[in-house]
Amino acid sequence: MQLLPGREHRPIPLPADAVVARSEILFGGSADKQCLVLMGEGSSRYLQPSYYVGADWLQPEKLAVHVQPKLSGTEHSVNHLRMLFDCLQHPEIAGLVGQLYHLDVNAPFIELPRRDDLLTPLLVGHFLYLLQDVVRQGLKKGYNPVVRELRGRIKGKLVVGQTLRQGVFRQRPLSTVCAFTEFSVDIPENRLLKQALLFARRYLSNFPGYVLTLEPLLRFCEPAFELVSDVEVVRQQAAPAYNPLYRAYTDALRVGWLLMKRFGYSLLAVADEHFSTVRVPPHWIDMAYLFELYVLGLLRKQFGSKAILHGQTQAKGYYGLPDFLLPGPEPWIIDAKYKPRYQRDQYIIDDIRQLSGYARDEEVLKKLRAHENTVVHCLIIYPDRLDEQDTEQPDERPAPCIPSLQELTKSKIDGFSRFYKLAVRLPYFNG
Repeated sequence: MQLLPGREHRPIPLPADAVVARSEILFGGSADKQCLVLMGEGSSRYLQPSYYVGADWLQPEKLAVHVQPKLSGTEHSVNHLRMLFDCLQHPEIAGLVGQLYHLDVNAPFIELPRRDDLLTPLLVGHFLYLLQDVVRQGLKKGYNPVVRELRGRIKGKLVVGQTLRQGVFRQRPLSTVCAFTEFSVDIPENRLLKQALLFARRYLSNFPGYVLTLEPLLRFCEPAFELVSDVEVVRQQAAPAYNPLYRAYTDALRVGWLLMKRFGYSLLAVADEHFSTVRVPPHWIDMAYLFELYVLGLLRKQFGSKAILHGQTQAKGYYGLPDFLLPGPEPWIIDAKYKPRYQRDQYIIDDIRQLSGYARDEEVLKKLRAHENTVVHCLIIYPDRLDEQDTEQPDERPAPCIPSLQELTKSKIDGFSRFYKLAVRLPYFNG
């Protein structure tokens, strides 16, 4: 297998003899979300990545591509896992994390350097945060068929053969083996969650850096599963009908199954994670959406969980979909731009035009509770030091958090009325 390495948003040259089975790779099959596009002709062919990182097959089992994040492997490497965990701290954002990544568990796995595996820690972290919600709500109980040896009594149906072998023939006349149903937490759904929890524990034991962040979640979740047996179950057995009283189960079971599928349902595969390479399914992670969720967490921390409008239901207008809306006496439209150009350019005119269109959208103005003649504040938030080639930073002190509205007005974009920008500091790996 040949692996082509690359970085997001940078062209990846193709070998002259490379046979590519598809001209584009889409995120989750969405035509408007292109992870990679084949461009050029003949010997000048190349792959153009977008704001997605991951690995996929260009020619199944022969040629694969691996796109890494900006600043990955440098002394300023962005801690994408920390960004994810910061998002998961907000319950209203945790439900959106499932849209952050996509993987194909039915395709052949791809061998990657272990240090470049972003998928597995993402799955482990997402699963543990979902499991935390399950445990907080309380494990679901159900009627589970069991066969158990009793003494001096009969419950349910007497299993004659086992009763004779284990009781009568061994001179134990009071021993009976009975089959009956028991109402307990030991049901297939909880067994699958316990299996996935065991995979997560085994994986984290090889990565002390991740344990520091996730150990509290492990200690919180594990005691709840003491009464759940270790009997292995398949996904079909643990796929109950949707229950509004146990909404957290749906996502937790789905991500738990993906986690076990990632290791081929083998704990021995988890033990091999100390090797220099790992095998992962083809997958893609939407880095621009991760940055958007990270900014959403910062905004809600500053202005409150109900003050910021986000998503199709809350922020959608006639013209388009702003990232965030902040209604009030002085309304704001806020967009998160995962673009390195803001580190060297004062502004990008296409983004100015986009936000100007939002500010004149009647539906957006209605959600902002603003009049038609209101000049709306427009803010562009971008990451600090996103690319090692774009180190010129116009903002001397990038914010680790979102400042007050009064402070935001001090970062005006010259030449445009009520347009501002703000660099936010991303979490980095130490060293």
